[in-house]
Amino acid sequence: MGDYNKKIEGQCGTCRFALAFGPPPSPGESDDGVHCASEPLAQRNKSMDEFREYGFSDMYRLEALAEESFRCEDWAPAKRKRKR
Repeated sequence: MGDYNKKIEGQCGTCRFALAFGPPPSPGESDDGVHCASEPLAQRNKSMDEFREYGFSDMYRLEALAEESFRCEDWAPAKRKRKR
């Protein structure tokens, strides 16, 4: 399993489109996958059927595939939770 404690801007762990983390779509470590809600990324990855049915695409998270310097072109900062 990867060590995803380090939050890297431009990658899945800090992205608003990352709905949940878990197993990837094919064999891999238990936290290497992400449910990504970016429609443009689903179009580029040719996973629109899955996106239309579930509202996300199941894929490997960028942290599992690339170095820290790699950035997703669809990345958007996660919304901060408001303190009450």
